[in-house]
Amino acid sequence: MVVAGASAAAVTGCGTVDWYPSGTTPDEHVLRSLLREKERLLVRYEKALADGSGPSDLLDRLSEDHRAHLDALTDALPEGAEPTPPAEEGSPGPVPPEEDPDLAEAPSTAALRAMEAAAAGARPDQAAAVTDRGLAQLIGSIGACEAGHTYLLDEV
Repeated sequence: MVVAGASAAAVTGCGTVDWYPSGTTPDEHVLRSLLREKERLLVRYEKALADGSGPSDLLDRLSEDHRAHLDALTDALPEGAEPTPPAEEGSPGPVPPEEDPDLAEAPSTAALRAMEAAAAGARPDQAAAVTDRGLAQLIGSIGACEAGHTYLLDEV
């Protein structure tokens, strides 16, 4: 009888605990992660276009797709949320993609293909991590587009 009472207390207590230690919801956390990924990928495409490392018409078209993804993800943020949240006090915040030394060199077409394949492979887990069905569909659609990009870059 004591075990049943303790179990009931533990189960009812779960509903009152704020398990996520941030003002950012898990869905918003995934969205912000995707936004950063897209920004970094766009910088890579811009560098490849500027360097001429690949067919410019294809790279331009693929970067436009990523800009559309970025716009759709920004629109999916909660109402009133800033696209780039201010850095928390005492934290330097993320390095802007255009200032990241890891993004200094223009990637090859093969490197862009690998990035697209990795991004497409991550989307099912990200879609499964969100609670909003519309957001999960958006993430899945973006992953399908990235898989198509992988195919197109493989054909170059």
